[in-house]
Amino acid sequence: RWDPLQATDIEPLIPQLITELDSKDPKVRLSALTGLGKVHEKCEAALPKIIHLLTNDKDGEVRKEAAHFLYYSDYKSPDLLKALKKSMNDPV
Repeated sequence: RWDPLQATDIEPLIPQLITELDSKDPKVRLSALTGLGKVHEKCEAALPKIIHLLTNDKDGEVRKEAAHFLYYSDYKSPDLLKALKKSMNDPV
């Protein structure tokens, strides 16, 4: 299985990682989030999916990684800030 954590140049893989955010497998979603986190400043297209994962994913580790990504990103929007605020009550 391909592992984005082992890739040295993540940027060309961004479209594939964004697609993997929709995977049914939480391990794939988590791996994609971790890979995107390495280049978060170039992942604005992924924000809607990452916000959705933060607020709706059933897997706590995926929600936690989505929160981590959004917290450390430079992106600011009302939807992002609302999702982060809501996630503060997440017991994960």
